[in-house]
Amino acid sequence: MKNPASSYAKSSDIQVTNPDGLRPVYANIVGASATLTDVRLFFTEVGANPVGGKGSEELKALVTIPLVAALHLQDVLKQVMEGQKKLVEEMKAENGNRVVKQ
Repeated sequence: MKNPASSYAKSSDIQVTNPDGLRPVYANIVGASATLTDVRLFFTEVGANPVGGKGSEELKALVTIPLVAALHLQDVLKQVMEGQKKLVEEMKAENGNRVVKQ
């Protein structure tokens, strides 16, 4: 009997395209809201406005993903943060436990 999973495409078989000219953005604030089926992530950059000295807030990206993708994102972020924490601890140990600037 054929394995049903073998009929699905592997992620390495899927061609990645960038038709809209995806560009990297920086955001220092992340917000979220949810419906019964989706999670919406807001990525915003807050900074000082050189004109008038007032702060500014600029929405950089708004991404909506299904709940299953949000759960996966939660796991991925946890792994990334655990790796980052381990790296910082190793760098502190190498520097005599002094604060390491990132």
